[in-house]
Formats: sequence, structure tokens, C-alpha cells
Amino acid sequence: MRPENTTVFVTGTNRGIGQALIEGLRERGVQQIYAATRQPEQISD
Repeated sequence: MRPENTTVFVTGTNRGIGQALIEGLRERGVQQIYAATRQPEQISD
């Protein structure tokens, strides 16, 4: 599966695996990422 130009939904993005997934997806060219978290104020751009 090639992630370029796709849309992805990731849960648990505050830290750990979820945060690492977001970073990896951004590096691989994912077009749009929806992130679910319990503490949205902790998410950075």
C-alpha cells in the first residue's frame, strides 16, 4: 500500500505509537490525517 495522496484516521495521537504514526505518515506524503486524542491541546502542528 502506498500512502501518498491518501486520507488516514489515527487514534491515540498524544504520545507513543500514535504520535510516531502521525510523524511517519507525514514523512510519507499522506495528504490528510485525522487524529483522535483525549487531550487535543497537546497536539502540535
